Amino acid sequence: MANAFLNLLRANAKRSLAAVLCLALCACSSLKPWQNHALRAGEAAEYDGREQLFDAARIPDVLVVASFSGGGSRAAAFAHAVVGELDSLPYAWQGRTTTLAREIDMVIGVSGGSVAAAHLAWHGTAGHLARFHEDFLAQDFQSRLFRKSLSPSGLREISSPWFGRGNILADQLDVVLFDGATFGRLARLESRPYLIVGATDLSSGAEFDFTSTQFAILCSSIDEVPLSFAVAASSSVPLLFSPLSVQVHRDGCSPAQDAVRANAATAGDSARVKLTKGELGALATGERRFIHLVDGGLSDNLGTRRITDYVAQMGGIGAVLQSLGQGSDQSGPLPLHIVFIAINSERQGPLPIDQRGQVPSMLEVADALIYSGLGRTSRETGLVFKEAVDNWRAELAALGPAGRNSDIFAIEINLSDLEDQVLRKRVLEVPTAFRVSPEDLAALRQAARLSVASSTELKRYLESVAGP
Repeated sequence: MANAFLNLLRANAKRSLAAVLCLALCACSSLKPWQNHALRAGEAAEYDGREQLFDAARIPDVLVVASFSGGGSRAAAFAHAVVGELDSLPYAWQGRTTTLAREIDMVIGVSGGSVAAAHLAWHGTAGHLARFHEDFLAQDFQSRLFRKSLSPSGLREISSPWFGRGNILADQLDVVLFDGATFGRLARLESRPYLIVGATDLSSGAEFDFTSTQFAILCSSIDEVPLSFAVAASSSVPLLFSPLSVQVHRDGCSPAQDAVRANAATAGDSARVKLTKGELGALATGERRFIHLVDGGLSDNLGTRRITDYVAQMGGIGAVLQSLGQGSDQSGPLPLHIVFIAINSERQGPLPIDQRGQVPSMLEVADALIYSGLGRTSRETGLVFKEAVDNWRAELAALGPAGRNSDIFAIEINLSDLEDQVLRKRVLEVPTAFRVSPEDLAALRQAARLSVASSTELKRYLESVAGP
């Protein structure tokens, strides 16, 4: 994304210089962007996931969790195309005809994938499939951002010490996609999956998830958070966009902080659980007044590490299901099918600098440091997730007959796994920018078709619901 944006900047060098001079001569603005407020007395978040996860419009004994990786508009377009392909595979279950796309209970979006995830949660599956191309993919959103940044109003905004390029990104996402929508408004909509948007804490490098639990620790409410703010925070590539900030309020939220302290790491916890519990504990008990958020891909570019971390912190898949009111004597039965759909648009393999002997430029070095690091972390995340799924299957089997009747399906749709080498090279070279050409869109749709058609785990799931 950085390369494409900087190329656009060079192409408009004269205009950019004039804008910088104008900004230098103008008085600094005192404008402030949206900021999260402290919890009011007796206030409780509406958007906690329970209503969304068990929406009556969806099948009750199938739990479907989808994750959309980072990768700019390439990721958004590929995720959209894969959802469309899944929606073209109907099956009958308990007297109803449905598709996996219509049964998504939770969607996790990171960086570019968060654009598609939030749009899906806002409009529902049918609305997302019908509108997302015209709402976002057909637009040159990147040029729109550039024009806004160099407009008089944009220059006035970023002259404020509280307002940065990340805030301009949030504002433009709101204008183009979300029209003032907040997480609280999502809570009042039916037939929508539960949305989690992932960002990264700039100071600690820890995952920061836009959830009711995370904001309760800040003594704040997820309900008032604009979707555009969450998506912009998740997409704010360092240096290209400024961080977006949330305030830590201390008064009146001892229950949330006490809960974090009560769940402190123990000697029996794994190293990863100790790390994540320690990060939450530091957030609840520390002296920080603000948290500055950057691209979610820096902490988890796939979205699946957030799942494994949460399940591990809770004490296993059984504990998670029981907390949701499933699998205990006093609650409903275990889901017969738990389906994870991980859509990964991340580029992998050699970089252009690996094909020549010249000294890489500073920009190429920065690009390699960010994206090569993400690739290695993502490979580790994928291995951790596979191991976790195996452990969860064993845990369910140990719960007795009900658990043995349940199964977990891990459907991974990866651009880098395409068998067509020419097409794979073509789509992985689509820039991680905020625009995508019609030709690139067509290639990504073809890649989605081939990827979904070749998924053995998807075939296993469809065979399991087809019955004998």
